[in-house]
Amino acid sequence: MERYIGSMNTEERLLKLYQERPEYLAILKSCCEAHHRGCNQPYWLGFEYTDIKLDTDDFKVAMSIPRRLNILANLGFLEVSFHSNSSTNYKVPNIEEVERVLVKVEELELEPTFNKEIGIPQDLFSTIAGYEDIKALFEQVLKVERFHILLCGSPASAKTLFLLELARLDGSFYCLGSTTTKAGLAEILYQQRPRILLADEIDKFETKDIAILLSLAETGIVSETKSGKMREVRLNTNIFAAANTTKGMPVELLSRFRVLYLPEYTKEEFLEASRKVLVERVKVEAQLASYIADKAWGISKNIREAVRTGKICQTTEEVDSDIKLLRKYGGD
Repeated sequence: MERYIGSMNTEERLLKLYQERPEYLAILKSCCEAHHRGCNQPYWLGFEYTDIKLDTDDFKVAMSIPRRLNILANLGFLEVSFHSNSSTNYKVPNIEEVERVLVKVEELELEPTFNKEIGIPQDLFSTIAGYEDIKALFEQVLKVERFHILLCGSPASAKTLFLLELARLDGSFYCLGSTTTKAGLAEILYQQRPRILLADEIDKFETKDIAILLSLAETGIVSETKSGKMREVRLNTNIFAAANTTKGMPVELLSRFRVLYLPEYTKEEFLEASRKVLVERVKVEAQLASYIADKAWGISKNIREAVRTGKICQTTEEVDSDIKLLRKYGGD
């Protein structure tokens, strides 16, 4: 992100930040709260990244806070008040003015600007064996707005790989139907404004949580009442979803997707796909990747399991130990 022009006032700079990186406003708001909590303490050096509290369980967002605070400081919204080998402290200069403008920007409820075209790397989907027609469709869909696809199939199918590949793209956000609540999804969409929403296990979203997905898929509008105040945003999000089955899913939700049913991988296809993912994405040596793929087929037929094993095992002995643990504690 380029440094903002020095001649811009606080309001102009915050509006520009909101338009380009709307998720930074929630962080800046939390910075103001952290500033207020500490400024009355004697010998206060400023707040640290651990003082920033965001209403999200997303691990990636939490881990990115130090980097984002540094960016806000480079943009002039924060100042580094103390720095040592072990810590960096910040303060919010002109905090009263910043807070006044933050309230004003939130009331405007402007829509952020999005790049209509998503950068598609040449090796996107290279780990997926076959399905050239579906790959071509996905690349077409990535060039338009609000086109939604649901992949349906068993864990031993390519739907897992398609989501893993899409998760590499800038502007994507992954959520799991079995753990995402309505409030959590609304907050994710409102703060992150994802260009691509990856809704895994969409068949496991609770009924009360479906309304947000229905509205997002149909109109792009996300609205909710929080702290007694109604807020709304319109997004140009593409939804790529996956489910083991469409049985029991609301007809009105299914109607908003192009539904593609993928057959289960044969053993040969599974081994090839797992090897490609392990070698190209996890950077596992080819011979060990083949060994892991074969073991994963024998225990779960789930490519995610092969990936998890590849991340923590560097020898065949370690793979055997990990598989033994899965057989003992992994359940049916």
